[in-house]
Amino acid sequence: MIEIWRWHDNTLTPVRLPTPGTTLNEATRHLPDGAYTTFRTFGERTCVIGLRDHLHRLRTSAHALGWRGTWDDTRIRALLAHVLATFDTPEARVRLILDTSHCPGDFYILLEPLHPLPPDTYETGVAVLTRHLVRHDPNTKTTEFLAQQEALRHQLPPDLFEVLLTDADGCILEGSSSNFFAVADGVLMTAPDDLVLNGITRARVLALVQAEQIPIRSMPVCPPFEQLDEAFITSSSRGIVPVVRIDTCTIGTGKPGPITRHLQTVYNAYIAQWCEPIHPNRH
Repeated sequence: MIEIWRWHDNTLTPVRLPTPGTTLNEATRHLPDGAYTTFRTFGERTCVIGLRDHLHRLRTSAHALGWRGTWDDTRIRALLAHVLATFDTPEARVRLILDTSHCPGDFYILLEPLHPLPPDTYETGVAVLTRHLVRHDPNTKTTEFLAQQEALRHQLPPDLFEVLLTDADGCILEGSSSNFFAVADGVLMTAPDDLVLNGITRARVLALVQAEQIPIRSMPVCPPFEQLDEAFITSSSRGIVPVVRIDTCTIGTGKPGPITRHLQTVYNAYIAQWCEPIHPNRH
């Protein structure tokens, strides 16, 4: 069940929708248009990877949509910690929405129980589908674009995990709710920063790639996809998920490759060490 809270005129109140959504995306459709960010919790709902960056991106996305207000990060963190403390689930998936259309500056917190992917998803990989769609402004996360993503995802057959967005030449830019990486001849490839959303998990994976001295090239991943040895997607809620099939093309051996597996290991170690407390006074 989804919980929704609204911060309006310095008051936090629960929101009851006429038709309660069963997912964050369904609930979002009933709320005002604006900027958003989505992430998962760790440590029994007490910490988040890159929360400071999520709040910064939410603010800059709202400014790109014309909002000129300000907020206090400490207050937002306190509100988030408060609602999560009573949310009866081991971990949560969280969406923050800043209203830029109806009552600009109103802040919504949406919570749903986190349902982690089965362990074998990370061990065996997933199949994905490509579709042509390019963000107008890649680094502005808007609920309007979220609706377009959701329409694409509804086209997915049951055995496909994600939709990858491509440019006019069929080159992969990113996923509908993730960032995309591929490996060919030992070199990691991902689209340039100015063409895709600079995801919070993506930034951390890129830092880990540099630390591990893995060669990397900033470029969209173009067909034929049979040339790829490995591929994976990243997101705040799912971490690093191996991709073993793109459309009808098997990637590499059809199993997660060594670079993907190594990055999964170092990313999981990073989470254990650097998960950021939601509220600085709560650990």
